[in-house]
Amino acid sequence: MTNSYYSTSWQVLEDDIVLGSTTTKDTYVWSQSYIDDMVARDQSVNGGAATRIYAQQDANHDVTSITDSSGNVLERFVYDPYGTATVLNASWGGTTDAYSWVYRFQGGRYDPSSGKINFRNRDLDTVTGTWMERDPIGYAQGMNPYEALGSDPAAGTDPDGLYTITYSGLTPAQQQRVRALLAKIQARASHLRDEATAIWKLLRDYNDNALQSGLCPCLFNLTGSMSKLAQVFGGMAGGLAGDRGITIDSVNLGPGKTGSTAEWDSPWDAFFVGFSIHLNTGHVPKPWSAMSDDDLMKTLFHELSHEYGTDDGESGDALLNAHFLESLASAFDFNHWIDFQFELQKAAKCLQKAGLGGLAGNMLDDIKKITG
Repeated sequence: MTNSYYSTSWQVLEDDIVLGSTTTKDTYVWSQSYIDDMVARDQSVNGGAATRIYAQQDANHDVTSITDSSGNVLERFVYDPYGTATVLNASWGGTTDAYSWVYRFQGGRYDPSSGKINFRNRDLDTVTGTWMERDPIGYAQGMNPYEALGSDPAAGTDPDGLYTITYSGLTPAQQQRVRALLAKIQARASHLRDEATAIWKLLRDYNDNALQSGLCPCLFNLTGSMSKLAQVFGGMAGGLAGDRGITIDSVNLGPGKTGSTAEWDSPWDAFFVGFSIHLNTGHVPKPWSAMSDDDLMKTLFHELSHEYGTDDGESGDALLNAHFLESLASAFDFNHWIDFQFELQKAAKCLQKAGLGGLAGNMLDDIKKITG
């Protein structure tokens, strides 16, 4: 009998396996870079000391080997395109699995009894290369809800059937880099969504109080912007956690060329259109692949925000301008976001002019409590 305990992301945190008089406890450590990247497994038998084994992955999140705490390879795994594994020893000779290692192809959980690999909402049949259950996203990925990984398992992953990122023109190392940055963006957007929602609710209450003494347009507009901003961050966080698919490709549009699908002209570093982010290899003065992680993260943050309602200044709303918004991608929060502070001070001055100075002071103090 096996009792498994899960995280809210449907990651197994602990397996308690009871077989006769033997109880084996497996606990798992997961990486923040990708939902199915395991760091290590700790295993103890009948309450004894735990033995740690580390997992090593390739750019497509396949577990390629497991190692002990000293870095010695214990076993290796090689796969056919849809995940049927061959177990090898440290010297690349054929063997059988001696460590009961169940997390393998793309980090999915292998079931030794059925040969299937579980990816949350459905199981992968490695022989037919299809899902055993209908894809929960329905027909969003195509007309066959049983088609696995777009019939191109090397091009991307699909950990839950709700979201997929397809890469085109990126090397495995570039894919791994972008995946790690998208994971950081997802976490960042989740934090900003919660902060923006709390600020919006606060502003809404102050706006309601101000309306009793006459309309304060700056506060009214700021409240509306924060409501939209919370939706943008919520969309980004939900999308990257498992809401819809997107394509990221690497293309050379060189200086002076205009993209055929968007009003875009080099030397911009990227553009977004139709659920696709196009990263420009012909960017001047340097291609996207030469950007620092911080700059690339801001670029991805900028382009992803367009999917959920930001623009590049056309609306005149500073808080929904992706060029300003991208500064929140890494080290900044609302407390240090100059554009937000500027709009907030405008609203406070508006309240003061309306004879509501006390209300303005309370509002600024309450927002500081939220933003730290």
